[in-house]
Amino acid sequence: MLKPWLRITRLPLAPTAVCDVVACTLLAVAVTDGAHVELATWLQVGAVSLLIYAFGMTLNDLADREVDRFKDPSRPLPSGDLSQGPVAIAVVLFALGALALAQNVGVFWCALTAIGFATLYDTTLKRRLVPGAVALGMVRASNASLVAWYYVINLDAPWTLLLAPACIGLYSAAVVVLSTTEDVDRPERVWWARGMAATAFVGAALLAWLLGGQPTLGLGVAFGITTSTLFGRTPKPGPPKKMVLEMLLGLYWLAAVIAGGWHDGTIQGAVISSFVALVIAWALAIGTQLMIRWLRKKPAPTASSERATPP
Repeated sequence: MLKPWLRITRLPLAPTAVCDVVACTLLAVAVTDGAHVELATWLQVGAVSLLIYAFGMTLNDLADREVDRFKDPSRPLPSGDLSQGPVAIAVVLFALGALALAQNVGVFWCALTAIGFATLYDTTLKRRLVPGAVALGMVRASNASLVAWYYVINLDAPWTLLLAPACIGLYSAAVVVLSTTEDVDRPERVWWARGMAATAFVGAALLAWLLGGQPTLGLGVAFGITTSTLFGRTPKPGPPKKMVLEMLLGLYWLAAVIAGGWHDGTIQGAVISSFVALVIAWALAIGTQLMIRWLRKKPAPTASSERATPP
């Protein structure tokens, strides 16, 4: 009974949302004098991010339940693994939980913005290319900037901090553009998605360098991804769903590039910080793929396959 809930909330990719806000918060702490985040605040902000993510993903399946009966009947709602009532209740609880925790740590309006754009995307805008891309980009950017906005408004942090969440939002918009090729064969959209993703990485790497004061290993990552994109290798050509998954996993690397800007101000510290962030991103990407395989619903055996199975 647990697996359908893990599938409808897209739990394997939930850490990408937490990594977004952690990375942007680390960069904000690094460039804001006197800034400090208590452990309890870290935990609550992480929980807000997870709840916003769960809200968006669950509402998406609830809104698409009729379409999925034909397009993806193995999803938890059309397959009958979950019923509409409990899922609707869960959507409301996710939103209320996120807003309550956000109010407690002073980031209510950012959380509300993320939830609002997620609602617009899931119920209306995702069927339109540009509005859908903008809406989901705003969801990710709002989530990533939960603490950064607080520092800019209350601690006189530089407004340029908000460019880090903007890079995450741009990259997420690129994922939306790419995902539309599942229904429409539009190769040019793949190149638009690649270009947007490369721009997000270059922007994030430069931002971590300029705000952190030292170049990081993120510059090399951005260079590699940009070069690979120009040669049409990122994401790898193939079925749209696999390309979308590859780009979603790229959110870990993007967060790592941003987090590399958090260090002690020395070149050694910058290298160590960015290296640790990239190693964590690699581990999370591997773990996500393993969990996706574990949660993947296997099709029921057909009569012909059962006859072909040896005793």
